[in-house]
Amino acid sequence: MKLVDHWFWSAFLENKQTYYKVMLAATLVNFMSVGSSIFIMVVYDRVLPNSAYESLYALTIGMALVIIFDFILKMLKTYFIDYAGEFVDKNVGDTIFNRLLDAPTAVVTGPVGATANTFREFDSVRDFFTSATLSLIVDIPFIFLFIFVIYLIAGPLAYIPLVAVPVVLLIGIVLQPFLANVSEDLGQHNQEKQSVLVETISGIESIKVLGGGDLVKERWKDAATKQSSRSRLSRSLAQI
Repeated sequence: MKLVDHWFWSAFLENKQTYYKVMLAATLVNFMSVGSSIFIMVVYDRVLPNSAYESLYALTIGMALVIIFDFILKMLKTYFIDYAGEFVDKNVGDTIFNRLLDAPTAVVTGPVGATANTFREFDSVRDFFTSATLSLIVDIPFIFLFIFVIYLIAGPLAYIPLVAVPVVLLIGIVLQPFLANVSEDLGQHNQEKQSVLVETISGIESIKVLGGGDLVKERWKDAATKQSSRSRLSRSLAQI
């Protein structure tokens, strides 16, 4: 399947101009972050020991301008990410809903709660496009910029983060299969729980007449227990 035809990746491709702007803003913000660190180092190492207050005033004014532009660029980056999220919310949501309407009856005749929960889970896609996760992904390449700056200033000290970064990434890659399995199980248990809730609400009169309350309670407790267990395990793995 081509990326253009994929319901998820097509959102990236159709908004690539917006994400180019996000990357440009992220680049400038990260360079300014390096500038603030260098400013502090220069003030403590060069300005204060030599009582060069005129230089301090000039550097402070320059740093104030950098902070202002840094704030503006961060706001622009957030705006661009939110703009892309609105596009995803509208277009991808419409696509998914149209596929639901066009799907064969046999596909959507399962438990109503499970189907509704599956549709609701796609909201997490929009959360990805508008959350700090996407911003973090954009900022990841600049880790090596900071390591390079550390190398220029402190030399061998840069080897510590240079080794630590691949180790952290490797741990994340190793945990991905386990996290994927747990997330899949969690999604199934969420569907079961949602299905029990919707079926109970829609058939509450029949349940009361037939005395099926205990059975429904057991189903609810079982689904809730499994969901809580998997959710706790998922959070634990994510923290690692």
